[in-house]
Amino acid sequence: MSLDLMLERVKTLLPEDEGLAAWAQQHFGKPIQGFKANKPFQQIHSSELPALYVVTGNGQNALEVGNEMQRPEVTVPVAFIWHEQDPEKAVQQSAELVDLMVQALMVRPELADDEQDPACEEAHVARFQTDAGNPTGQPRHWIQFEISAIYEVFQP
Repeated sequence: MSLDLMLERVKTLLPEDEGLAAWAQQHFGKPIQGFKANKPFQQIHSSELPALYVVTGNGQNALEVGNEMQRPEVTVPVAFIWHEQDPEKAVQQSAELVDLMVQALMVRPELADDEQDPACEEAHVARFQTDAGNPTGQPRHWIQFEISAIYEVFQP
């Protein structure tokens, strides 16, 4: 386990989640693109949408501290960005997307790959913030999720 592995798994596994993938296909006719990048939303080209952007995030209390291994808790910001002209549809899409993100992490709380190699423990949506009340960015919409998880760091 490592933080970089966890970020990579969020970037690749969440867009491939069955529910999220079907949702994106239904609304946009194309898959979600995953990116590991710290980029202002305004600089994201419309051809990249719908997109899931993952950045490093913040650490919190270490749940286990030792000389050989530590288990920090981390909060990873994940932004979902999409384009929708109809404001009422955008509200509906936001609500659906929150449920789908929570469900995706319920299915894979360890962000394990096909070989069942876990990237973390207990990944879950800790909170989210929408672009509600921000008419300047429309028709581009976003939801910023905070995914909280525990991972292990071993001494080299």
